[in-house]
Amino acid sequence: MERHPLTAPPLTPLPMSEQPPTQSCLCIWQQNVNRSMMSTQHIINSDMHLRFNVITLQKPYLDSYSNTRASCHWRVVYPTTHPSSHPNPPSQMVLLINSSLNTNSWKQIPFPSPDITIVQLKGAHGLLSLFNIYVDCEHSNVLQVLQDLFR
Repeated sequence: MERHPLTAPPLTPLPMSEQPPTQSCLCIWQQNVNRSMMSTQHIINSDMHLRFNVITLQKPYLDSYSNTRASCHWRVVYPTTHPSSHPNPPSQMVLLINSSLNTNSWKQIPFPSPDITIVQLKGAHGLLSLFNIYVDCEHSNVLQVLQDLFR
């Protein structure tokens, strides 16, 4: 079967005896769930915790308290400006960290933007700074913030 070079291979089910990914192999999934509770529920209640260490959700479902949903397999990391209050808008993204990762192996780095979440992960892969960035198609304010950060 021929595949387009940009097409990802289909996910094949893993046996239930499989363990979550180890820290020597850091696996990340990114998805825009467009504020859908059904999409969010599907992700957190699937067996993705057996395949991925981190899930980055863009436009997550938020309840009336501005919180998203998670199962016992995931720890939610919100932007440090969460919960939203004037002048900060609701979170446009969140990170889900696999609960099988030792909490001593990662930490959130405070950042004063509702559109950026930074987490540092330490393991066999070394020290990795993971930036989850939401870029609004209406403006590029977050790009200016990042440009100022890296000057």
